[in-house]
Formats: sequence, C-alpha cells, structure tokens
Amino acid sequence: QRANVLRQAGLARKVKAEVERAVALDPDYVDARLGLMEYYLQAPGIMGGSQQKAREQAYEVRRRSPYRGAFVYAQLAARSKDVPGVMRELDGITRQFPESTTAYLQLAGYQMQQRQPAAAWATAERLLRARPAAPAAQYLVGRVAGETGEQLDRGAAAFQRFLQMPRAADDPPAANAHWRLGTIYERQGKKAEARAEYEAAVRLNPKLKEAQAALARVR
Repeated sequence: QRANVLRQAGLARKVKAEVERAVALDPDYVDARLGLMEYYLQAPGIMGGSQQKAREQAYEVRRRSPYRGAFVYAQLAARSKDVPGVMRELDGITRQFPESTTAYLQLAGYQMQQRQPAAAWATAERLLRARPAAPAAQYLVGRVAGETGEQLDRGAAAFQRFLQMPRAADDPPAANAHWRLGTIYERQGKKAEARAEYEAAVRLNPKLKEAQAALARVR
C-alpha cells in the first residue's frame, strides 16, 4: 500500500499468490483466509479483486470459526453501510458468545450512533450480568451514561471503578476512560474535575484528539 504506483501491481500479484498458497496448504488456517478476503476487498477487479470472492472467504471463515466469522460478516456489512446488518451480527455474537466484551462494546456504540439509548442501556446491562467482574462492563456503563446524558452519577462511578481495576490489553484504553469521565463531569458542571480528567487523558495519549479538544474547551 505504501509502495509507489509502479511497484504496486507487481507486489499485489505476489501478495495474492502467497495468501492463496497459504489457504491451499491449510484450508482451516483462518488468518490466511482473512488475508485473502482483505485482498479481494481492496484490490481492483483487474488485479483479481472481487466482492463475491471476499464473501466466499467470509463464509469459509464462519464455517470454521463461528465467533470470528460473525465479526467478519459485521465488517462486511459495515463496508456496505448496512448498519442494521452490523447490529444484527453483533447482537448475535453477544447472545451466542456472551463472554465477548468486544461485541457488546461495538453493539452499544452502534446503538448510540443510531440514537437508540434504551437499546444501548440494555446492552450494557446484559454485559454486566454476563461479565460482572469485567472492566469493559464498567467502561460500557460509563460510556452509555456519558453519551446519553442519563444516570451520570452511575456512569462516573463506573469509570472510577474501571480505572482502579486490573485491565487486559484488549480492554478499552485508560486514556479514553479519563476523557469520557471528563465529559460526564463537564455535563454535571464540574469544570475543575473535567479539566483534570482531560489532562490525564492527554498525558496518557497525546494523540487523543477528542481529549485535546475537550481540554481546550474547559481551559
């Protein structure tokens, strides 16, 4: 992708040949199939790109790994701007694989994007029931509170608990939690507390533009 245009065609042919060879050597190698799917999605038709072939690989991934396959189908729906399709797939993951915090977080994000606060709260409550000790469950309660403007005290307390909990690499970043906690404080008129959270967010992630903008706003 970063090569000059004269080299891209030759490199693309090599990429396609290697991922096709990987799939041929091990048809159950899901990562190879995902790589081939991405090639089909990104390459122009003249270089072998094909939406149909990409969907064929998505089907094969789902057949071998229902969990990863469901995320792939959600990805394809997102590429097609099929938001109901994305939410349908993510909702299916939360019900078939209730331990998946990622699916709940993504589903609630889409629900809030579509201005469905009641649905987002229901998703957060389901995650709390399924994974009560998961940091992501606290994060999601805080995020829904901050974005909807509802249950702000509960949301602030949830973010505070999240920031005190041991977290894994796949949990939401602490910088994001500080920024979102700051938005709750700002909604509550607590300007000094909001500024402190925004400053903490920027310290942890200087590239977090939302926190930078918020900090400039409350100074």
